Parts: sequence; C-alpha cells; structure tokens
Amino acid sequence: ASRQVIEENGHFTGGVLTLKAARHVEEQELKLRLHSKGYQAKFSFADLVTTSIRMKRVVEQAEKMASSDLAVLILGESGTGKELFAHAIHQASTRSSFPFVAVNCSSLPDNLLESELFGYEEGAFTGARKGGKPGLFEQAHKGTIFLDEIGDISPNLQSRLLRVLQQKEVLKVGGTRLLPVDVRVIAATNRDLTRMVNEGAFRADLYYRLKVLQLLIPPLRERKEDIPLLSAHFLRRRGADEKLLVTLLASLVKHDWHGNVRELENAMEYVAFMNDHNLSANDIPGLEVDLGVEKVLVQSNEIPPQLYRAAPNNERFLLNLIYLAKTSGKNAGRRSLVEQARQNGVVIHETEVRKIVEKLRTEGWIEVSTGRGGITLTESGYLLCCSNTETWKLGETGGTGGMGG
Repeated sequence: ASRQVIEENGHFTGGVLTLKAARHVEEQELKLRLHSKGYQAKFSFADLVTTSIRMKRVVEQAEKMASSDLAVLILGESGTGKELFAHAIHQASTRSSFPFVAVNCSSLPDNLLESELFGYEEGAFTGARKGGKPGLFEQAHKGTIFLDEIGDISPNLQSRLLRVLQQKEVLKVGGTRLLPVDVRVIAATNRDLTRMVNEGAFRADLYYRLKVLQLLIPPLRERKEDIPLLSAHFLRRRGADEKLLVTLLASLVKHDWHGNVRELENAMEYVAFMNDHNLSANDIPGLEVDLGVEKVLVQSNEIPPQLYRAAPNNERFLLNLIYLAKTSGKNAGRRSLVEQARQNGVVIHETEVRKIVEKLRTEGWIEVSTGRGGITLTESGYLLCCSNTETWKLGETGGTGGMGG
C-alpha cells in the first residue's frame, strides 16, 4: 500500500490510497529474482524432431499432461530425451512464466542433495552460509521442479520428498518452521522403479505419488525411422553439409544406439567436425558397423538412384517414395504418394497404390496406421532403401510381384 496527501492552499483536503494485490507483487518479484539465475525452460514441443508414429503418440500424451498440475514420471533409457520432455511440459503449462528448476539427483552426495533441495538455516552445519540458503523447492515456487535420476535418491531423502508431495511444505535443514510451496514435480529415471519397489529399494507410497501421470520414451533402436531425420537435424544445427551422410546413413540406421539420441548427436558432432565427405562408419568412434550392409547412395531431399531404376508400378518405386516422404518429415498417405509420384513425372492411380501398399505391408517392409500416422517404413524397409543392391524379385506380370532378400 502507498498513500499520498492532497494539499490545497496550505490545508489538507484529502488523499490518495493505492493498494496492490500482494499475490501479484509477490509473483512479479519472484520472476525478477529468479530470472538472473537461469531457472527457465529452454525447450518446447517444437524442438522435438520425430517422424515416428510411436513417438508422436508420446508427444501427444505429454501435451495433454502439460495442461495438468499433477506429478509426472518420465521413464526411458539414458539419452532418450527425458529432460527435453520435462522442459517442454513446463513450457506448455500454465506455470511457464515461473521458474523451471532442474536437478540431477545422482550427481550430488546425499547430504549435499538434501540441503540443495530443501535449503538450510544459518548454523545448520559447519560451513553453512550466514543467513542460510533457500532450497530448490523454495526457488521453484509457483513453477516446476525436475528431479532427474529420481531412482538414485536415498531412503532418507525419499521420506522427505514424500512429505513435500503430500503436505506441500518444506522443512529446511536445521530449521523448525514449515515453509509452504506451490511446485509441480516432474521426475525421471532410467531405472526400473517397479522392481525397486518390489525389492524394497524404493518407497511404494512415493512411487505412486510420482507416477500419477507416466510417460514412457521409446529408445532410438525402436524408432529407427527417426535416425535419418535426427542425423540431418544435428548436422544442420552445426552448420554442416547434410551430404556428409551419403556414405553413412545405412550404417547409422543399422546401429542399435544404446546411448540413444545422445549417442547419435555425439556421432554427428564428430562427423560435422571432421567435415570429410569420404568419412566411413568405421571412422566414427564407438560405431559398430555391420560390414554386410552396403553404404547408402541416397542424398537428403534427392531422388534415390533406385527410384530411377524401378518401374513405376512396382514395389521398389513406391517404397522409395515413402522413404523420401518420411526422411523429409512429411506424411506418406496414399494420396500424397500419388501426388509425389506425379511431381516426379510418373502417373500412378490410387487403386494401384493401395494394392502395392498392401503387398509391402504383407512383406513386412512398411506399417500402415489409420489417421494422420499414414505409412511408415519398418527397420528392414529402411535398410532396403539405404542399400544399393538389386535384390528385388519381380513377379511374372506387371512387375508388381513379391520381394525377396
């Protein structure tokens, strides 16, 4: 509140009293105080690069979760992008203008993590800062706290964290006063929490508090259709030429990527740094190469050589059209394939496309889904498009027979 007196000819004739809502002032002060600390989400759903139907379903689930204030548990192998999803969920939520505080629970020893999460009072322990220190929960007030590697916290911290989730209150180390906090919790782990609960290594009540909403991120080896798209994305981000992938893509698709997207990104960092068009998969550190797979001759956004050699009405022609669409991040429905063929100077009817698509599906080269998902290549379909071998067995009539390895 503030006041100002009105004076006329030396006499007080009135005044003005200004009142501001305390909550509004508190929120503005909080934004200014924490902005300099960098407690902001850096990624949104627009930063997620995928053409995988399965991954798109996960993104749709995450977008729905963003509208809620319920706790979210993100599960997935290391390097799948769990933190990126946490950033995106916060960014799309009603809390987006408030802090996003991320902490890796496995990177700090138990006692230090406790003081970081909950803060401490002056004199709480030897070396404690004069005046104490606010914890990360307190600093995330009104916003979101992201607890990465939640499966690594000790039983003691599990008990304290459960209290915060249940009571919405924080007790500082060495403190006696409970501090109310309004924080949304997003947790993530690459560990099997269900097994840990059964073994007594993780509290069941905390587990069920954290997994009100659960998101499972598939590993990269289960969505290999994203590998060409992600590889090109990482090279573009480094300002490198996408044509560096010409001799590498077949091996990249075949590799299992146990380090997931993080491992692929590191590999592309190496490719971009070397900037050598003669680079082979054998030259990339850590990349396991199956020497039986031939190198790719397909350049991004260009017609594969196989497309020119394939008759317009056979499966190889259509499979390559699907490949071009998916690696460009476009839909590959029947109508779009007809249009894409027309743009390449080939007239093919939708009924013929439908017949060939069904044959490709039966042979296991593609998967067909309803709705916007359209047609996607299976792993074997991608490998076939990336190879330069003439292994197709055309049928007796019309060139539309089955395909053999």
